[in-house]
Amino acid sequence: MGVEMMEKIIAEFFEELVRMGRSECTVAGYKNDISQFEKHCGERLTAETFRLLVRDFLAAHSNQSPRTVRRKYAALRSLAKFGNLNFDNICLPKIPKRLPKSLRQHEIEKLFMLLRKDRKSPNYLRDLAIFELLYCGLRNAELRRLTHESFDFPAKMVKVIGKGDKEVIYNLSDAAVDATKEYIERRRTQQLFNLTGGGLIFMVANRSQRYIGKRITPHTLRHSMAMHVLLAGADIRMVQKMLNHSSIATTQIYTEAYDDVVAKAFNTCHPHN
Repeated sequence: MGVEMMEKIIAEFFEELVRMGRSECTVAGYKNDISQFEKHCGERLTAETFRLLVRDFLAAHSNQSPRTVRRKYAALRSLAKFGNLNFDNICLPKIPKRLPKSLRQHEIEKLFMLLRKDRKSPNYLRDLAIFELLYCGLRNAELRRLTHESFDFPAKMVKVIGKGDKEVIYNLSDAAVDATKEYIERRRTQQLFNLTGGGLIFMVANRSQRYIGKRITPHTLRHSMAMHVLLAGADIRMVQKMLNHSSIATTQIYTEAYDDVVAKAFNTCHPHN
């Protein structure tokens, strides 16, 4: 089975991912990693050499972050399973546990205060609605898929297509309801937020830099919401539901961040320190 057959398997693999309804982000990520793999292998890539070339490819990228190496491994493992190719289980680098970055309460208050005052800036209504929805926990991709029908304003809820193309529900704050309703009244097209993923990241970074001197990401607002409701007394199970985590283990990292915040407050504020 030569190079041409491997090219056919790879092309059919991506057709299958699309047919299965895998997200655009997942398909694009797999294409990028497998394209790098093909370029690395060149004419050596056949079904017989696939297993050894995977090892060679991952070893060549071992200086990259553990998360990146694991992602490349996952893409190639999926390809191997689809094409019935020989594949070794490889000992992968562990991903260091990172505490989620979040803004402090006073930073969030300042951010939204200055954003609401900046009514003459371009796309003011759109961007305010986006910030409010992100601070309710929505992810970048989820927000960009929203339509008019996604919202149930009387119930203060929004339905979105989340990870794995599953429909999930987020609760909305009063501020998010007000900002989104005002924006929708001015927006006639079905697609509400006409931004790419990169465009949304760029907008959030620029706005936050302007108002609080920090370039944050959409996920920072999600993390900030989780931390702030925890600090206000919410149970970790409630936070799990708010973030639509399928496993409590995913949410558990916020308790470590919570402990870190408490420790810093103790060290800063205790009279004997």
